[in-house]
Amino acid sequence: MDTNGVLRKVRYILRLSDAQVADLCALVNERPDPAALHGWTRREGEPGWAPCPPALLEAFLDGLIRDRRGPPPPGASRARVPLSNNEVLKKLRIALSLREGDMLAILRAGGQSMSKAELGGLMRRPEHPNYRPCGDQAVRRFLKGLALRLRPEDTQKPSRPTPSASGPRRHDARGPRRNEARGPRRHDAADSRRPSPPARRRPIRDTGGASRVRRPVGRRRPVDLSDDGTED
Repeated sequence: MDTNGVLRKVRYILRLSDAQVADLCALVNERPDPAALHGWTRREGEPGWAPCPPALLEAFLDGLIRDRRGPPPPGASRARVPLSNNEVLKKLRIALSLREGDMLAILRAGGQSMSKAELGGLMRRPEHPNYRPCGDQAVRRFLKGLALRLRPEDTQKPSRPTPSASGPRRHDARGPRRNEARGPRRHDAADSRRPSPPARRRPIRDTGGASRVRRPVGRRRPVDLSDDGTED
């Protein structure tokens, strides 16, 4: 179990400072050293990183439950169970008042598909016949889905800038394109508002002053062959 990763991610999701984490631990009589707490919330490889003890993570989750749900009723006793990934999911579910549908939706948002029976197996005690151990990957995806639900403004991917905002395109670095250098095309909106040029007319030929009369096209008259043109 990645105790440092769970402590760091829950602290980020709930917007808690180091002082608030220490106050939650103090609710169950656990007072961590501020310098050590700073190292437990670092990433591995960063300066000051130190492995987080499982007892500290358990005290933090128990204090979170007591802060959000109140102290347990008098006389209530529960057998102590070693901290595991299953116990981490249980404690977060109690502290955040999550129902079965909420747990499944958060897991699905984080990329973990799970049925109701599988989720029920994670919530069982180790001695139950239907108990199912929880892996580190399921916890990571649950915390990812929880961040998407509780801090959506910080987990959304930035939108791609438009070409105008991102600068010139690749071919603009070499200068304007051939079509852009010629100017706007004929079908541009600016050209559509211009008046169209007058139609070209055929030139009139000089016929020497004589006008040519075209006969109307019609039916040809028959020729009378009986009249020879002489008078009686």
